[in-house]
Amino acid sequence: MATNYRQAILNDNSTLEPATVASRADALYISLFYKMLTVSMLDRAITLQIQQKSGDIKLLENAQRELERHLNNWKNDIEQNLPYTPIPIRTLVQSQLGAMLIVLPQLD
Repeated sequence: MATNYRQAILNDNSTLEPATVASRADALYISLFYKMLTVSMLDRAITLQIQQKSGDIKLLENAQRELERHLNNWKNDIEQNLPYTPIPIRTLVQSQLGAMLIVLPQLD
């Protein structure tokens, strides 16, 4: 099955085009954030199961430790490799106020 996917990718000319900034950000960061969100929700579900003492507690605790290990690795990877540019406070506040002015009329 992996061979079929590989062939499909190799034969698709769109894969020869350079990635846009948006597609690069999606591939590098957005998908990782969604993966972390899903795993965090699973972690909360496991915590609830442990608190309710339902199921194999030892198995749940082992699974939770494994999840936490993955989450910590992903968080460290993002913190170390995410290039960012600080936003001046003035610009940030102006953006927040602008967004608020746009949303306020919709609240009525």
